[in-house]
Amino acid sequence: MRVGDNLHPVLNLTSARLIAGKAADPTMVKSTQLDKFPRGNLIGIPGAPERMVQAKATDAAWAVCEAGQTSTDNRSVTVIAGPLDTDGDKAADLPRDRAAVVSSEAGTWLLWDGKRSALNLGDVAVTSALGFTAPPAVRPVTTRLLNAIPEAPALVIPAIAGAGAPTSYPLPVAAPIGSVLVSYSTDNTPVHYAVLTDGVQQISPVIASALRNANSYGLEQPPRLTADQIAHLPTSSAIDTRVFPNVAVKPLAADEDPVLCTRFTRTADATADSWSLLAGSVLPLSDSVHTVQLISPPPHPRG
Repeated sequence: MRVGDNLHPVLNLTSARLIAGKAADPTMVKSTQLDKFPRGNLIGIPGAPERMVQAKATDAAWAVCEAGQTSTDNRSVTVIAGPLDTDGDKAADLPRDRAAVVSSEAGTWLLWDGKRSALNLGDVAVTSALGFTAPPAVRPVTTRLLNAIPEAPALVIPAIAGAGAPTSYPLPVAAPIGSVLVSYSTDNTPVHYAVLTDGVQQISPVIASALRNANSYGLEQPPRLTADQIAHLPTSSAIDTRVFPNVAVKPLAADEDPVLCTRFTRTADATADSWSLLAGSVLPLSDSVHTVQLISPPPHPRG
C-alpha cells in the first residue's frame, strides 16, 4: 500500500481500507513497478479480518459483556454482534426491581434500566430511598464495560428552589415547599406529590422517600389530600423524575450472576435507540457459538 512516497506491506485488507479511508480493492501490478518506490514498515491491525462482508440486515444489535468476580484483573470482556440467547442460566434482562452496584476507576455506579448513575453509598437518604436495607455488594467492573453503558445523571436528592418556605398558592394542609403530599387512587394505591414553588408534581415512591429522608419538615407522615383537592392545585414539572428508578431496587449479591452485559438495539423502523442491562451465570450465546480471543499488545512494563 502506498502511503505518501513509500510502499508499506499491510497485515490485512481491512487495515488497508481503513488507512485508505475507502473500500478500495487491491490491484495487481508488476514487481518492477513496486521496485520504483522506497519500502516502509509493516502496518495494520493484528487480528483484523482479511475480508469484510457487508451485512444486508438493517436492524442494529450488539452487546458488551463482562464476566468474573473478584477483581478487574480477572474479568474478561466479550463483544457480541447480533441477537442473543438468554435461555436458562444465560444472562437475561434485569427486571425493573433489580440493579447492580459496581465500582471502577471512575467511582461507584448503580446499573439500572439500561443505564449507569453515579452513586454515593454514604448518602443514606438516597440509598434508603432506593430500597437498600444493608450495604450492597459492590462488584468491580472495567472501564471497557462501563464506557459502553449510557451515563445518566447522578443519584442525588433533587434540588428544590425555595425549600422550607410557604407556598404562594393556597394548600388545604400545612406543608412547605419541598415537602411531600399523598393521595390515594381508587384501588387504594398511594400517589405521592412534591410541593414546589409553582405547584405540585406527581413523583415516584422512590423520589418521595428521598425527599422525606433528606428533610421531612417535621411531618411524621405525608399530609393526605383527596383526589379533588389535588385536582384543584397548580401543577409543576420542575423535578426530572427520570433520574431515579420508579420502584425500589434490590442490588445483585456478590455471588449472584457473575456475567453483566449492556445491550444496544435499534430496528430499521425505530425512532430511538434501546438500551438494556443483562445479568446471568454465563454469556448469552447459543451453545453452537464460540468466542474468539483477539490479539492484544503485551502490557507495558512498569519502570
